[in-house]
Amino acid sequence: MCRINELEQENGLVLQPRILNFMAQKRMIDKKISVSEQIADLQDSTVQLFFTWAIPQADDAGLLPRSARQLKAMIFPMKDDITPVMVEEIIKKLIGAKLCKEYEYNGIVYLQIINFYKFQTLKRDRMPQTLFQLPDKIKKPKDAWNHLETIGFQLEDIGNQMEAEVKRREEKRREENIDLPFGINKKKWEEWVSYLTEKKRKKPTNRTLKLHLGKLSKNITGHIEMIDRAIDRGWSSVFLPEKGFNGNSNYQKRVRGAEEDLDRKLTKEEDEARKKIEKQTAQLLGKITTI
Repeated sequence: MCRINELEQENGLVLQPRILNFMAQKRMIDKKISVSEQIADLQDSTVQLFFTWAIPQADDAGLLPRSARQLKAMIFPMKDDITPVMVEEIIKKLIGAKLCKEYEYNGIVYLQIINFYKFQTLKRDRMPQTLFQLPDKIKKPKDAWNHLETIGFQLEDIGNQMEAEVKRREEKRREENIDLPFGINKKKWEEWVSYLTEKKRKKPTNRTLKLHLGKLSKNITGHIEMIDRAIDRGWSSVFLPEKGFNGNSNYQKRVRGAEEDLDRKLTKEEDEARKKIEKQTAQLLGKITTI
């Protein structure tokens, strides 16, 4: 393989600042790394630190530039006592420990972190960020990830996680777009959802909203009145009248019962507040009299 000067002349300092900006800003570091015998066998704490700090610097294929000068600038920018020559020796130790390996693509040599995908959960619904240029014909994320597999990157360990992430996002998108039944007033429905969101301090679940729509759909001609009455009474749900809004219906009984419960609650709270104020006033007057 090429060494420092030969590689930099051949690659022309492959990792340009523009590419640096596209690389991930965060990575997962498994806590098992602190008890890894493979890491412990490195013995040199500087080598161990270099490997750990290299993980968040890698692209989505687990690749780093195979340049000691560039890796020194990326991983140890504030350690003035570390030189590119020392970094080259660190790279050799990591390769010897089978923690990294050299990977060549289109005539360019990179440093690859072995088992990178084993501890990383990457989102397969977006284009991978890589140091090397993907073929121009690849426009979709799925094709890009498949291309990585084709050229030797084993993604099986995280394939299920990626597919699950895509599925979860799709389900969330469907939840955010609920189709209103025919006849339901859209403006009034949005008012109801907004009211519930403010009351609960969070958006109602998809299941709750569908339940409410089911009730409203059974009374299309009176669904606006149902919503207005629920908002006026401060309820968290709509109630379907069994005999209409007039007469001695179960609906009216529920309304009266709710109103009476609210009145009793308010009366009780007012009585407790009044007694508390009277007690505090008496205590204050007693202190004044004592003085």
